[in-house]
Amino acid sequence: MDKINEIIKIYDKMYIKQIKKILKVLEEQDNMVNSCKNNLYASGELLISIMKMIETNHVNVALPCLRNVYEMLLKAIILEDNQDMMESYNKIIKDIEKDRMSEVRKYVSKNFNKYFSIIEKDEIFENTLGEGILTYIYKCLCRYSHATKVSEFVYLIEKEDDLKGLFNLYLSLFLVYQIVLLYIDAVCTKLNLEKLNNEIFLVSGIIFLNTINVLTILKSKIEDIKEYSKKILGEPDDLFKIRIEEEKELSTFFIEGIKTEIESINVQKEIVDNYCKIFFKKYFTQKQLEKIDKIIKSIKKGERT
Repeated sequence: MDKINEIIKIYDKMYIKQIKKILKVLEEQDNMVNSCKNNLYASGELLISIMKMIETNHVNVALPCLRNVYEMLLKAIILEDNQDMMESYNKIIKDIEKDRMSEVRKYVSKNFNKYFSIIEKDEIFENTLGEGILTYIYKCLCRYSHATKVSEFVYLIEKEDDLKGLFNLYLSLFLVYQIVLLYIDAVCTKLNLEKLNNEIFLVSGIIFLNTINVLTILKSKIEDIKEYSKKILGEPDDLFKIRIEEEKELSTFFIEGIKTEIESINVQKEIVDNYCKIFFKKYFTQKQLEKIDKIIKSIKKGERT
C-alpha cells in the first residue's frame, strides 16, 4: 500500500501549498479582529501538520487535532459578528450555554451563505447524505477525537500493512480533506479570494472522483476494513457506512455545477472540459499527474491479477 501513500502525499502537497498562499494573504490583514485572525492562522497551520502526520502514519495523533481545527475555524469566522460569542470566547471559564459547539454551528448554519461561497447550504447536502454538512462533519470528528474504542480500532488498523494505506486514503478523502475544503472556503470567502476558492474546489472535485475510482477498484479491501471495524467496534464504523456512489453523485453534482456556470458564458463543451484540465495542470506538475496515472493503472492491474 506504499502506492496509496504516494497518492496521499501528492494531494497533500497541493493542499498545503494553497493553504500557505491563503496564510500569506491572511498575515497581511490589518483590519481583522486579532482573535479571529489568530485562530484562522493557527487552524491553517494545524491542518498542514495534520496532513503531514497522516503521511507518516501518526493517525491517532492527527485525528483529535481535526476537531480543534473545526472548532477554531467556526468560532473565528463569527467572532466579529456575534457579541455573545466574543464575550464567552474571552472568558477562561466558559459559559457553556453560549460557547458550546451546537450553538456555534446553529449560528453559522443560519448565516451559511455569508461565511461560505462554494459549499452548498446545509439542506442541499442533507438531500444526499441525510444531514447538514456541519453536523455530519462534527459527528465524524467527535467519534475520531474522543471515542476511545474508535481510537483502539485506528491503532490496530494502522498495524495492518495491507490495509493502513487504504484506510489513511479513506480518512483523508472523507474527513481530512473535508475540513481542508471547509477551511479554504471559509477563509477565502472572508478574504474575498474568489478566484482561488473556485479553482481549488474544482480541482478538489476532480481529485475526489479520481480517488473514488481507486476506492471502487479496491472495494474488496474496503470490505476488509469494514469487517475489521466490526470485529473491534461491534459493527462497521459509521464513516465506512457511507455509500461510495452517493459520495460520487455529490461530487459529480458539484463539478457539473461549476461547468454549467462556465458554459453559461456560451462556450463549447470541449472548451469547458479543456478549461478543467488546465486547472488541474495548474495545481499539479506533469510529473505528479503522470505518477498518479501510473499508480492507478498499477492498482487496476494488481486487482485483475
